[in-house]
Amino acid sequence: MSSPSSAKTKAAALRRLQAEAKGQPVTAQVFLSDAVEECDIAALAHDIIGPMDAKLGKVHTMAKSFSVTAKPEVLERIAESPEVRSVMPNEIADILPKPVRKRQL
Repeated sequence: MSSPSSAKTKAAALRRLQAEAKGQPVTAQVFLSDAVEECDIAALAHDIIGPMDAKLGKVHTMAKSFSVTAKPEVLERIAESPEVRSVMPNEIADILPKPVRKRQL
């Protein structure tokens, strides 16, 4: 079961992926709920995306996640699965702080 905050996070990530897509497939990282057993992750990933037009990438059992390449509409259907906790874009802008006092060399 997903919380209201995770639903907002999913929606924000899906909007960002939709903006990046421009009619092309995009890659996202799909995180599964904590209730999913590590040994079931690969099979569950195949079950979730099986009937959809999506390409399964790497499966990370320790992170309980997998990457998938698909159009944003397909990613929305994947995000609706009860086992999916969150969806994040595969590429995230630099999150480190920018230097304030930068000296020219």
